[in-house]
Order: sequence, then C-alpha cells, then structure tokens
Amino acid sequence: MAISRVFSKSFSDPGPDKGILIVKRDEGIYGGACATKVYINALHAANIRPGEKVTLYVPAGKVIVSAEPSGICAGALVEESITITSGQTLSLRYGYGVQGDVFLTETAF
Repeated sequence: MAISRVFSKSFSDPGPDKGILIVKRDEGIYGGACATKVYINALHAANIRPGEKVTLYVPAGKVIVSAEPSGICAGALVEESITITSGQTLSLRYGYGVQGDVFLTETAF
C-alpha cells in the first residue's frame, strides 16, 4: 500500500505503548470503484483499496476503529471497538456483503 495513503504519522511509527492493527479490505467487485477511509478514534488514518491492507500502530487500550466507503460507493460508516495491548497484533477485515452492506470485523487471516 502506498505510504502516501497513510495520513497520520502517529499511526505509521511503532513505539512504546502501541499495538499493531492490520486492516484488510476484501477483493471483489462490490465497492471496487472506491477507496475505504479508515479512522482510529475519529482520526483519518488511511485509505485502502480492494485487496489492500494497512498496518497501523495504535495506542494501547480501547480503540474505536471506523471505516466507510468514499466517493459514489454505497455503504455507511461501520465501527468496531477493540482493546489492544502494547506489542499485540490484531487484524480487522472490511468488506461488502451480497446485499451491498458493509462490515468491519476481527479476523484470524
């Protein structure tokens, strides 16, 4: 993923008291024309396109991760509350259901 699509330096720098959050976007035709905006605690962290993933370094503790399609694509803001510890890695998956609904959920992959 292009580093130019990570918008906050604080999320691109590892450091003490941070966890690693990987946000992955599904491949496919649903929402394929639009990037997905990823927010950490309401701060615009990155944009990802279909099939991409971004690695973000987030403060340890409770974090609200939000994602929404940009541009003309259907879908609304979705959010997931996570708790991450220093040095821990968590992965979230963003995708579109068959009805065009969007989701953001933890994933093991």
